[in-house]
Amino acid sequence: MHRGYIAIISAVLEASLEGAIKTAIMHRANLDSRQFNTYSEFLRERNLLETTDNNTRYKTTERGLSFLKNVHSMKNLLTKEK
Repeated sequence: MHRGYIAIISAVLEASLEGAIKTAIMHRANLDSRQFNTYSEFLRERNLLETTDNNTRYKTTERGLSFLKNVHSMKNLLTKEK
């Protein structure tokens, strides 16, 4: 089963919460280099992800945290109640 772009974006942002280097994010989000470059550019353009330490580390921004909270809220709404 293929992941949708929302799941991939969430994985990148979650992997970057504390700040991380490219390879660590790629490993945690299960992305290759090309995919990472595409998604990181997309997220940086929308101020969801930022680079730090001379562009060697990536960190989720406040706006990215808000995105993650909204995604988690949507998942909770779609989960069956017991």
